[in-house]
Amino acid sequence: MGDINATITLSSEYRAIGIDVYGNGGVSANNVGGSIYIAQTQNVWGPYGMDLASLSAQNVSTAITLSGGGGDTMGVLLRTSASFQTFSGTITAVNNEGIAVGLQSQLNSNLGYIDAAANIDLTCAIGAGIVLNHIDNPGVASAFMGPLAGKIKITSNGVLGDNSVVAGIFTNVDNGSTPTGTIATTVDLVNGAQIIAVQQLDSELAFVAGNNNAGLITIRGQSATDNFKMVGGLVGAGGTLIENGVYNWSNLHTVESGRALAIGFISTEVTNITIASTATVILEDNAVFKESVVDVAGKLVLTADTVDSFSSVTLDRGASVEGDGAITLRLDNLFSATDGQTMQLFELTDGVLDAQLGGTLTLVYEDGRVVKVSDYSFDYSTGVLTFHADIPEPAAAAALLGLLAMALVARRK
Repeated sequence: MGDINATITLSSEYRAIGIDVYGNGGVSANNVGGSIYIAQTQNVWGPYGMDLASLSAQNVSTAITLSGGGGDTMGVLLRTSASFQTFSGTITAVNNEGIAVGLQSQLNSNLGYIDAAANIDLTCAIGAGIVLNHIDNPGVASAFMGPLAGKIKITSNGVLGDNSVVAGIFTNVDNGSTPTGTIATTVDLVNGAQIIAVQQLDSELAFVAGNNNAGLITIRGQSATDNFKMVGGLVGAGGTLIENGVYNWSNLHTVESGRALAIGFISTEVTNITIASTATVILEDNAVFKESVVDVAGKLVLTADTVDSFSSVTLDRGASVEGDGAITLRLDNLFSATDGQTMQLFELTDGVLDAQLGGTLTLVYEDGRVVKVSDYSFDYSTGVLTFHADIPEPAAAAALLGLLAMALVARRK
């Protein structure tokens, strides 16, 4: 099979497939490019951009656009030992009443390296950017992906209530009714990768990564200085390990055990989180942990624009934050506070902040200025930060204003 570089346009009442390869092996292609456009009118058996069995491709750069369906809409399904060396294409899908999946691997297939040019953008009721579906032999991994350098964004409109769950990356182990938790998932990230999951009506139902009947999820960059954008929570009985990199995280949360989500597809248990010594997690907004143990071996960074606008951590249902790492409050360069003002950094609804970890709290401006320890105190038992002096000090504030004024003059010239 040679290169494919065609424009495929389909309009159908029922399921339409842009490229369908079905066989028992021996099918290969160097480059698969071009475009696939599918519009479907009936709300059953949604469109598939590609359904591939036993196909080996070097590079897939196809631009796939799907709309309609109402059942399941799939960008690319790999099965029966199919593999990509590199995926650098785009998948844009809209299924407002049903399921949308960007890339899915199963039956010993491999999605390969997901290039920085790759962009998965899904709008749906329920779905996932990437699904690793381990089936037939649940004791052995049978779905694979390479490093992720591109962007995944999935948005749910929330029309299915608690079933409107979305995940950037989702691992499923088809093991009947008995969870095993034996198959772990490692998501290798390349500097600049983004995983964004949004639920428009209930933010608790959007996850960066999750699993069903599976084990530990490891999310890791290649070095401690790599930078990533994450939006959404974490769910999975095996817990999550975060390694290597700086993670700019919004809506980081876990959910309570026993809560059935996504038509029972995700039956949640306690989700524990470990932030490794090589990882920094920066909270761009509030984080909520329920029942979880959050072990901070690296750095947990809260952010503050003003004394009234800052990220906080809520610990509920027995959750705890502990470890031998460090907590930092990163202040906007224009942040100021007066003697006696307070900030509720940790909401201890029904949870505990470890005394040792709480004692590491430091306040640092974005430009690197460090607030003197004598100018504040932090009560780990209540989660309250109290200022004991005006910050920045008047002389420092005047110097900063002078520098800002000079910068403005220079820009005007």
